[in-house]
Amino acid sequence: MIIIVIRGLLMKLHIKSLALVALLTIFSSQAHAAAVSLELMLMIDVSNSIDAGEFVTQRSGYSSAFRNADIQNTISALPQGMAVSVGFFATNAFEPMPAINWRMINDAAGANQLADEIDTLMDPDFEGTDDGKTNIAAAVEYGKDEFENNGFTGTKKIIDVSSDGIQNVTKEGGALASCDAMLPSCIPDGGSLIETESDAAAGLGITVNAIFISGAEDLEGIGEALDALYDMDLLPPEFLEGGENDIGPTPIDTTGAFEEYYERYVKTDDGFVLSSDFDGFEVAIAEKLQREIASAVPVPAAVWLFASALVGLVAKARIKRTTA
Repeated sequence: MIIIVIRGLLMKLHIKSLALVALLTIFSSQAHAAAVSLELMLMIDVSNSIDAGEFVTQRSGYSSAFRNADIQNTISALPQGMAVSVGFFATNAFEPMPAINWRMINDAAGANQLADEIDTLMDPDFEGTDDGKTNIAAAVEYGKDEFENNGFTGTKKIIDVSSDGIQNVTKEGGALASCDAMLPSCIPDGGSLIETESDAAAGLGITVNAIFISGAEDLEGIGEALDALYDMDLLPPEFLEGGENDIGPTPIDTTGAFEEYYERYVKTDDGFVLSSDFDGFEVAIAEKLQREIASAVPVPAAVWLFASALVGLVAKARIKRTTA
């Protein structure tokens, strides 16, 4: 009987010691995490609607942004620097993949080094396959989970989503019947999957921002879905060439409709959405990154940095239009 009691006590002590070790491990990992002003997870769409040229456009846009002097000045103004990672996403059968692992940047040299690495990224090339559909929900979930054990602890955490489409698969990568059939219900069916993940991110204090990239391929086969956007008050009549609930031969402006989709389902309440075509992506993504990084800079420095950078980006956009 005494032996049994002793064994019981030893077992309890063993369990308590394991719990203590686990607790100490958690505290240790937190203690060794590097403090930064901003953790930024960049999630880039590589689904089958992104062709090789459009992949290069996205890649070049991000690398150019990190070489931008105004953005580098904003990074340098962060009290504790920033941590950045880059991920690709398509159908979750392939899992969102880390393209560039987490690293700390606190000056122009670090930004240039990241830009150089972004320039080396290879296109996974899902174009024309069924294996590369658009899975924004998985991208947000992946980005959210990446903050847990990345070796950094940020004052501010942001997931930056870049995509040219809407959710058209389940989060696990399976078929979403309404989207395969191009039914109007594809909009809320897919959108609610993203919204669930964005809400979960918001609950952890993570901001989700997005940029929608418009292109000619966005007009193919989505008439019913755009009608659904109108029915849900997401698409004003002026967006449709034929008027109310009539898609007509070609939408006049689908960008506004998709931007509203991202506003409703993708971004968190404290986030924002931008839209651009591929030709204007370099300027748009620079503006987006400037806003995101400046949001972690103490006021009033952030106001001055963002305003001066915005003037420069507008000037650059005008020069491009003039020389085009």
